[in-house]
Amino acid sequence: MIRGLQLVCNREEAVKAHLQEKPDIFKLAYLWSHDESEDCEVNDEFPSWFSEELLPNLVELKLSGCRKCKEIPSLGQLKLLRHLELIGFHELKCIGPTFYGVEVNKNANIQVFPLLKELVLWNMPRLTEWKEVQLLSTGNDGRDGVGVRIFPGLEKLWISNCPLLKSIPNQFEMLRELSINGNQILEFGIEVLLLKH
Repeated sequence: MIRGLQLVCNREEAVKAHLQEKPDIFKLAYLWSHDESEDCEVNDEFPSWFSEELLPNLVELKLSGCRKCKEIPSLGQLKLLRHLELIGFHELKCIGPTFYGVEVNKNANIQVFPLLKELVLWNMPRLTEWKEVQLLSTGNDGRDGVGVRIFPGLEKLWISNCPLLKSIPNQFEMLRELSINGNQILEFGIEVLLLKH
């Protein structure tokens, strides 16, 4: 567990931890204090020093206390990630393309979060939208396309205290457990969806 990340204000300071030289790290929690420094990059967006290339073998990741971050970092290409917790992103309004970490612009079959089994979204009071991956066709008047699968193995999704969230992606092929708390709009939408089937 790495605590006090509000004190790491630039890439140079983070590189001193030599995380890229520790390939056997498979479980990691990044925790920011609630009294973030005004000079720190974590105030507006996720720090530039955080990248999925530093920890390719992560199996479990928890990002907590990023109150002022307005975007979630690119995590979709963590090939071994099985459990992800995103907690306390108070300023986050949209989970979008950056989160998935792919650029879909050529013929390819792409998997985003290929081994993820459990995802927790908690305490995001301003989150209103969770976008799907956008598919782009390439060449030949759209006849050539790109195959993108997001969360192909996700089995458990917990969403709690995200009261403004209006929709979630519908690309969960293996979802077995869905828990939604503190969001009447989303709870009602899921109930209606279940009644139709």
